[in-house]
Amino acid sequence: MVPPIVSRYRSRSSRSHVVVTIDLVATTAFTWVSDGQIDFTTAPLLGESIKIARVTPDTAPIVTFTDGPVRRARDMNNNALQSIYIAQEAKDYVDGVSVAALAAQAAAE
Repeated sequence: MVPPIVSRYRSRSSRSHVVVTIDLVATTAFTWVSDGQIDFTTAPLLGESIKIARVTPDTAPIVTFTDGPVRRARDMNNNALQSIYIAQEAKDYVDGVSVAALAAQAAAE
């Protein structure tokens, strides 16, 4: 049995946006244990790199509003969450690039 992997991406609504890769190859060979845990169907090999990332669609709003008297709080919250998730993912990317640049600089010195 492979121990479950815990991720900081805990929103049930964003499970479909979570991408898991093993050595840079996307895999769907896992099941959700809870909103923050996955369990691999087959254990990754020793030394293989595992990456869990949320990739929120950023080309269109998750909810599109239309004219009318009813605005649902859930729809507005989902749109706000989409913006927050995209900003977090951009920060994760920049932080990762910064860490890689610092590591490369340290190795060169």
